[in-house]
Amino acid sequence: MLWLRKIVFYIFSLIYLILCPLIVARMLGFVINPLTHRLSQTGLVYVSTNPPDATVTIDGRTAHQKTPTVIRDLTPGKHFIRIELDGYNDWERDIPIVGKKATVLANILLIPEEWPIKIISSQPYDNIFFVPPDILIATSSKLKNINIFHTTQSLGENQKNQSLPALSQPLPRQEDRFLINDKNDLITRQGAWIQIYPKENFGTSQVYDIAKSKPSTNMYFEEKNGELFYLDDDTGFLFAAQILSYRPILNTPIPEALRIKIAQKEPNL
Repeated sequence: MLWLRKIVFYIFSLIYLILCPLIVARMLGFVINPLTHRLSQTGLVYVSTNPPDATVTIDGRTAHQKTPTVIRDLTPGKHFIRIELDGYNDWERDIPIVGKKATVLANILLIPEEWPIKIISSQPYDNIFFVPPDILIATSSKLKNINIFHTTQSLGENQKNQSLPALSQPLPRQEDRFLINDKNDLITRQGAWIQIYPKENFGTSQVYDIAKSKPSTNMYFEEKNGELFYLDDDTGFLFAAQILSYRPILNTPIPEALRIKIAQKEPNL
C-alpha cells in the first residue's frame, strides 16, 4: 500500500502547487482571462441610478445588491451591463473594464416608460416665469391677470395663491436648457418638443420626448421636487412633469480602491 500512499501524496502535492498560486493570485485581484487564458488583474464597476433600487446584470450575472452597488472581479475588456427597474426603460451598454481601475457609472438617469404629468391649472396662459426661491408666475393677457403658485407645494388648481393685474411690459424670455441629475443630463426644447438628453456613455446617446409645449413660452425645472413646469402646446394649460423621483439615493460603502480613484479623478469613465 506504500505505492498508493505515494500516489495520493503526489496528487495532493500537485493540487497544492497548482491551487496555492491561484488562490494567492485571486486574493491579489488576478483571474484567468477566458479570452487570453492568462492571468490578468481585475477591475470593478460602481453603479448608482436615479431613482435607486434598480437591478444590475452584467454579462448575464445579476448583482447581489440593487443600486447603488459595486461589482468586483471583472476581467479587462468590454462587458455588457443592463439596469432594470419596474416602470422604467432598461438601460443597456457595453462598458470598458480596465485592470486595477474602477469604472464609475454615477447617478444614471432611468427614463420612465410613461412620464408622470399632472395639470396645475386648466386656464390658458401666455407665459410662465420663476421668481426665487419658490414662486411660479403664470401670466395671461386674455384674462388680464397674473396667477402665482408656490412650486414647493403639491400644486393643484385649487392651490392658486392669488391673482394680480397683468404686467404692462412683457417679462424677458428665460433659458430653455436645464442641467439636471447632478448636471449629468440636459432638458431642452426643439420647436414644440421638450426633450431630455441623458448623459452620453461610450459613444451612445439617445433623446427622449417629454411633452409638447408652446414654443413661444418659458419652461422651468424645479430642482427641489424634480418637476418641470410648462404650458401645453394645444391648450396653454399649466402642466408639471415629474422628471426626477422623490426617492432618495441611499449611500453604500465604496471600496478603498474606488475612493482613491475618485479622489485622483482617474476612473476610466
